[in-house]
Amino acid sequence: MSMKILHTADWHLGKQLHKYSLEEDQRLFLEWLSDTIQQRSIDLLLISGDIFDTAHPSNLALAQYYGFLKKLIGTDCQVIVTGGNHDSPGVLNAPRELLKFLNIKVVGSALENLGDELLHIHTPKGEVVVAAVPYLREADLRKSVSGEGYEDRLSALR
Repeated sequence: MSMKILHTADWHLGKQLHKYSLEEDQRLFLEWLSDTIQQRSIDLLLISGDIFDTAHPSNLALAQYYGFLKKLIGTDCQVIVTGGNHDSPGVLNAPRELLKFLNIKVVGSALENLGDELLHIHTPKGEVVVAAVPYLREADLRKSVSGEGYEDRLSALR
């Protein structure tokens, strides 16, 4: 028996198209995704960035996200969420410690210890290590070191 992994990205919850709400389309997508996870006995769901369309999602977008995660309780599906360029690291990371109890791991921004972004997932069907690397912002890449010149910083960024 092998582990089943489902990878998704770019949900953009809260997005509007020419001032037309996509709420119903997004609700239908999340319903389909939840049903698929249950019907196919998915062991690990990867949500790789741009969960929300803006850094400050609406209450409706947040409710859709948490409502979806709530539907996974009892499915034995573990979840890894990584932040994207549209996501606010603070919004994603805020409930991180609580979500751990629901087998949901969140990496909303680059971690100080890069080894913490290597997540070891254990299921009855096997083990896997996931490099949960979020969208890297310039501040994540451009760490200033005392005495370092412009060329040194540019080289480090590259």
